[in-house]
Amino acid sequence: MFLIRFIQLCGRHPFVTGLFSLIGLFGLVFSFFSFSVDRAEARSSQEQAERIYSSIEGIKKDLLGEPGPRVPVIFGKSYPDARKDLIENGWMPKRNHPSVLRDMGKYNGNATYLWDAGFWENEHCFPTGDAACLFRFYDKDGNTLMVATAGEASPTNLRHVVVTGAILNPENGTK
Repeated sequence: MFLIRFIQLCGRHPFVTGLFSLIGLFGLVFSFFSFSVDRAEARSSQEQAERIYSSIEGIKKDLLGEPGPRVPVIFGKSYPDARKDLIENGWMPKRNHPSVLRDMGKYNGNATYLWDAGFWENEHCFPTGDAACLFRFYDKDGNTLMVATAGEASPTNLRHVVVTGAILNPENGTK
């Protein structure tokens, strides 16, 4: 009942009717303004997302050496399996001269076992701690990939030598 009387009162007084129409007009103008602000923020967000995407694509190209071969996920794999994955993805093992093994000396950790298995890309093995070794690969674009391993090897079992990390272009950071 109160609501009906209020509406009738507002309809009889021109001042109140005019006030409500001004409030309605203000609401309409405010909604147009809010819409334009919302669109401007949406455009800004879209531009920011495109800049971030472009930045990620640039970093991805630097890391992956595109258009060269991709670096497969090798972390935690045995070195023989990781090596196979790298070769399948276009990475070529560096073929070191036998003098590299000789230069490592008598205390070369896993180097002798790895060399005898044909892993001539072996750059260095440490005879202490977790028996870490380093291996070098190249791709067709001249990128370098250094692969680090850890784990004891034996003449009959290289499966305990596991990849612990890889660095793309360690000498200069980028191609």
